[in-house]
Order: sequence, then C-alpha cells, then structure tokens
Amino acid sequence: MQSINFRTARGNLSEVLNNVEAGEEVEITRRGRESAVIVSKATFEAYKKAALDAEFASLFDTLDSTNKELVNR
Repeated sequence: MQSINFRTARGNLSEVLNNVEAGEEVEITRRGRESAVIVSKATFEAYKKAALDAEFASLFDTLDSTNKELVNR
C-alpha cells in the first residue's frame, strides 16, 4: 500500500486516482498520522458486502439460537 501525505495527495490527485483505479490502495496521512485510505469503488463495494454478510450471519445465529430455545421449552 502506498502511503503519502495530504499535501502530496492533493498536488497529485490525478495520479493518485489512476493508481487507485489500477487496484492500488493509497493511505493518506496528515501530520504523520493515518488519516484515510483510498480504494477503488469495486474494493469498497466488496468490503461493504463482506461487512453486511458478517452482520447478517451474526443476526441469523442469534435468531437460530432463540428459535432453538423456544422450541425446546
């Protein structure tokens, strides 16, 4: 993952976006601290889907446990 400071990112935004579109993740730092990571839209959508899938799996596990408790009463 490429890491650049905010000033460099702002000055080279077109190049940064080209790199991201090519599949690279770019970390932007501000005052030496992690601030943000830029990823392609496809990568972002995949992260969102994975997070939702995990959330639904957890919800279904909870519902399954509750249903089993109700059935076994």
